[in-house]
Amino acid sequence: DPVIPTHWKSFKAQRIFRGTRYDIEVLNPEAVESGVKTILVNGKSITGNIIKLETKQSISVQVILGDRPTTND
Repeated sequence: DPVIPTHWKSFKAQRIFRGTRYDIEVLNPEAVESGVKTILVNGKSITGNIIKLETKQSISVQVILGDRPTTND
């Protein structure tokens, strides 16, 4: 759950974990400090904020910050 200055539009990071390279991009289209709206792993949306460990050379992670969508519970 990144926390960044509201004026940051995005940032990128790379992390090697157990031999797999994670290319991480955080986008902040709503100019918020925190709050994960969506996480995409290799282009697919995941539920929650835990990325399953995979044995690939590299994994693309895109985190989109913003207000979480409201639900009608």
